[in-house]
Amino acid sequence: MENNKTLQGILCTVTECHYHTKDDKCSANSIKVNGDCAKTSCETECQTFKPHC
Repeated sequence: MENNKTLQGILCTVTECHYHTKDDKCSANSIKVNGDCAKTSCETECQTFKPHC
């Protein structure tokens, strides 16, 4: 993790996610991406997504 408690190398533009930062990074401790049969990026799913409450 980087000094600002974001995942190094992970960029996120999902502004509705609880873990999204203002500089388009992810502040989760780890991420899980699903899509066992994915053939394109559109077919993958971030299971770490948590909506703002």
